[in-house]
Amino acid sequence: MVGPKRRKNGAIISKLLQLFLLGMIHSHAEASLSAQECADLGFSSELMCGSCSLLPKFNLTMLEDDCKKCCQSEVEEDTAKRFHSAILEVCG
Repeated sequence: MVGPKRRKNGAIISKLLQLFLLGMIHSHAEASLSAQECADLGFSSELMCGSCSLLPKFNLTMLEDDCKKCCQSEVEEDTAKRFHSAILEVCG
């Protein structure tokens, strides 16, 4: 049997988790820019997020935040499309 104190703590934790998740969703929605805004900044619509991490190597850290707001996340290996086989033909 669960006591009233434990139920109250569980309800508080549940509310905190809900607030955290709402905050994460809200910050993600604000974190991305529209396709037109990204194009105006000079970013391609096919920009992959892995490319943003390369910017500091070229002293372009000031572009990194906007880059992350315009990029597409990479496809995870588990969801990548795989083919049973392929044929490679060399011409010439």
